[in-house]
Amino acid sequence: MPPQISIVKYHFLYLCPKQNRTKFPQKQLNEELQCYDEVKTKIVVVDEKIEDVETLFKMLYEELCFPDYFGCNWNALNDCLRDFCWLQEDFVVFVVINKYKILSKEPSFQRDAFFEYLQYASDFWDDPNDEFGYKQNHPNLVFNVYYVED
Repeated sequence: MPPQISIVKYHFLYLCPKQNRTKFPQKQLNEELQCYDEVKTKIVVVDEKIEDVETLFKMLYEELCFPDYFGCNWNALNDCLRDFCWLQEDFVVFVVINKYKILSKEPSFQRDAFFEYLQYASDFWDDPNDEFGYKQNHPNLVFNVYYVED
């Protein structure tokens, strides 16, 4: 079963990467997460407890079972988010809670880089083209990012 996110009044869910993001009550987040098969889904929750880049990379390494060659830098993250050859699950779901509070001990460009790489990965997995064969190990992988904000 996906992790339960406590329902807090005034939280909203932004479904990405839709062009026109729609605002939903957080209750819908729990409903959305219930739709994923718990055996086939890797859910990663990123919140304000992730205060620095080192903690972020360590958490992602552990949660997404990144290979040992993961270099704990932005380029390595970009590569791993667009590979997943080691992953057994068919769905990768990021739940980002209060995104402006994440990486609070870092300059804002670090936080911006993280969200940019999530967007790159989301666009990559949404794109039906695979001219370089990167998706051969997971041709049907679904990569979703949910942003929950106050």
